[in-house]
Amino acid sequence: MSNEIARNDAEGGAILRVVALEPGGVDAMRCDAASGLAGVIGAGGVLHSDRVGIEGYGHESTSLVIVTPGLLRIAWREVVVRGAVASRLLSEQYGWNSGSLISLRHDSGRIDDIPLTGVAISSARVPALVSGVATPAPPTGGDRVRECLVESSYGSRRSVEEELLWWFGRSENVIVTPLIADSTDSREIMEGYRTTTGITWVPSIAAGLYGVLLVCELLVRRRDFAVYRALGVGRAGMATLVVTERLPALAVVTGGASSLALMTTATWSRLALDAVTLEIVQVVAVLVAGVVVQAVLAGSISIQRAMKSA
Repeated sequence: MSNEIARNDAEGGAILRVVALEPGGVDAMRCDAASGLAGVIGAGGVLHSDRVGIEGYGHESTSLVIVTPGLLRIAWREVVVRGAVASRLLSEQYGWNSGSLISLRHDSGRIDDIPLTGVAISSARVPALVSGVATPAPPTGGDRVRECLVESSYGSRRSVEEELLWWFGRSENVIVTPLIADSTDSREIMEGYRTTTGITWVPSIAAGLYGVLLVCELLVRRRDFAVYRALGVGRAGMATLVVTERLPALAVVTGGASSLALMTTATWSRLALDAVTLEIVQVVAVLVAGVVVQAVLAGSISIQRAMKSA
């Protein structure tokens, strides 16, 4: 089986990620049903994850991850899992094995006694399950998963990608990417997402608006700048004055951008977070460049013109 897994992975991103382009994630029932599509070995996602304490081991804790059944098949192909399974890291650390009864304590004080029906003998191929205890649960109506992982059989990756776009695209706007993408794939995926959502226009719009505001402010405050120059404020002093005046605005913009990024990572996909972060960086860069240009223009007012205007 390990040779089959290695060959499947080497074929080029055998495990695919289905990510929603809007907040809320992917329909969990549709994700679970994707296991029945042609060329698909398994499909599933994480329904819920909690940090829980391990009874009998002091303050030590681990993750209890509730997943759709198909995700366990993707994570550990070498065993047939029908119930709770402990990761290889936990089984080695605590000596757990198939049949062990473990007690996990939630923050509310509730204690779950969970019998392990399996113990991983290798590291999970799904990042969310590398450590912790995974428990399968069939999804119900209204359940959502942040991303749906789908494993395609050897040689069928491209056809499965197209099938997944059709399968989920009937009710949701999604993008399909390899779970582990190389740098070229990542650039193409990101550019595709940015084009699809239309956020590529954000930096250009910001630059245009700031340019208009810059010209208007220079015209309105020209006399002020002239008075400063007439009073003996040098070019460097004028530039410093303008930059100092803009620091609070830049702080507000940066703080707002950071808040948007945090909201994105909490409610949207990782892909959306990366795309929004890229646009935020570009917008902040545009604003900083605008401040520099304004500082240079303000400092370039000549003494003669300043005296005449004053």
